[in-house]
Amino acid sequence: MEPVTGPTYTYGIRSRIAADVNRWNLYVDGTATNYLAGNVLVGTTTDGMTAGGSLAIAKDLAHRGTLLGFYNTAPAAKPTVSGSRGENAALASLLTALAGLGLLTDSTT
Repeated sequence: MEPVTGPTYTYGIRSRIAADVNRWNLYVDGTATNYLAGNVLVGTTTDGMTAGGSLAIAKDLAHRGTLLGFYNTAPAAKPTVSGSRGENAALASLLTALAGLGLLTDSTT
């Protein structure tokens, strides 16, 4: 397969299928692992997943799953914060929930 080149770009593969019902520019339904060595950019030419493993998102992010984890913590369900606001029980519950998601380290006493 020969690359497609222009004055300011080179594409290894270019697909220009117009949007319609059940039409896909890329449809991969095999069960084998997929490997992409370079950066992966979705809907942008500047932000995306880098080959080094980081992810930059330039647009809105909608997480539709049921579990979420940050900073290498195990994914957990959406926490419920409980307790009285007047006696810091709600604050303690919030700190525990955020720590459980990996968003902070609770060093309070």
